[in-house]
Amino acid sequence: MELGFADRIPHHRRPGNRRLFRLAPMYIAELSPAKWRGRLVGFFQVNIVVGILLAYLSNYLIGRMNLGMTEWRWQLGIAAVPALLFFMLLFFIPRSPRWLAMQNRSGEAIEVLRLTGNKEPEVELAQIMHSIHLERTSASEPLLARKYLLPIFLAVTAGAFNQLTGVNACLYYLNDIFAAAGASKVSAGMQSVAIGFTNLVATLIAMTVIDLVGRKKLLVTGTAGVCVCLFGIGEIFHSGLTKTC
Repeated sequence: MELGFADRIPHHRRPGNRRLFRLAPMYIAELSPAKWRGRLVGFFQVNIVVGILLAYLSNYLIGRMNLGMTEWRWQLGIAAVPALLFFMLLFFIPRSPRWLAMQNRSGEAIEVLRLTGNKEPEVELAQIMHSIHLERTSASEPLLARKYLLPIFLAVTAGAFNQLTGVNACLYYLNDIFAAAGASKVSAGMQSVAIGFTNLVATLIAMTVIDLVGRKKLLVTGTAGVCVCLFGIGEIFHSGLTKTC
């Protein structure tokens, strides 16, 4: 059965999402107290998977309304509600203390640091100013210097292979995949919600054990799981099991 137009638009391609993914973790890191910084930046990933789950759920519920040709418009337009709410709330959030320090607005930076629960805002501001000074003094050093090649290589390849595995394509086109496997429109939407919920649970488990297990071991085991699951998907379609289900 033909899927709605909104289902065919990957979440990461919808307007503004990529900019938000880049800016939000940076803003959270600059605003958070040092002892909570890692957890709060990590919690941003939880917000992403919660949003994906809600997107799947809203598309499924709208699909049950039998709206006909206007269904895709509702599925696409409903995203304007949280977007508008987010836009309005942006007018009430404080500026980054690091940005304020770079603009020589130290008084405002201290007020923001106090607002975020920092018990020694003057000390924190001094550390921020010191880091800014170090960045400015080393700004003339080329990024592609020999000593930076390994960390740059690791950062680029980790991000690239995360996309090249195709796991994100499975998330973005779940409805199409389930439809190709023989599921009806309603069934595909319901199974997408189940996948979104599983994604959320897995993210919460990973955040719980990341400090205990370690980043590298979690990355290796997670990548191995992705390989197994993607191989399973490919084998199911290759063997023609979807036609007999």
